Amino acid sequence: MRRKTVWFSAAVFVFVPLFSSTAQDATSRLIPFALRTSLPPQTTQEVDVQLWDAQSGGALIFDESYTGPNALPVDEGGSISFWFGSLQMPPGLNPGDFPSGSSRYLDVTQGEVSVLSARLPLTAVAFALSPGPQGPLGLRDQLDRRDRPERKDRRDPREPRVHQGRPDLRDQAGRKGRRGPKDRPGPMTSRPI
Repeated sequence: MRRKTVWFSAAVFVFVPLFSSTAQDATSRLIPFALRTSLPPQTTQEVDVQLWDAQSGGALIFDESYTGPNALPVDEGGSISFWFGSLQMPPGLNPGDFPSGSSRYLDVTQGEVSVLSARLPLTAVAFALSPGPQGPLGLRDQLDRRDRPERKDRRDPREPRVHQGRPDLRDQAGRKGRRGPKDRPGPMTSRPI
């Protein structure tokens, strides 16, 4: 029984990280595109999708050929859709091709001739997996709060509730509660017993 547990544990520790690392590639290193082109509508076309470092001319950084079974269907409006980086093994674009502060442009060519009206500039979009702590209020929020009448019973929702007068329920900051600006007692002061 003990041998089975050891082998099972070894398999979990080896294979779970292996599969979880490949799961990241498909979501974070592929870029979806839907582009209007000059290709004939209602056809399937073989094209090269290219990554450049300049709007015109410049150096080719990366290209991906959609040929044979990977050829792209063109819809009735002349648009194509694809996931840039999906044909690589493992799937995904190299993050090193997108250094901070650099400009990158996308082009779609057929027989070395672009089927786009111009190269498409790629821009970064900020995102977060979790919002994190709230930052300082902006000017608009400060003005909104200034214009609202203040209620006496309103308390800061981030402050813990303190039941005054009962020693077993006092705030963890102590008898006087938290200190406010200029070391004055804050809104949670307790009365002496």
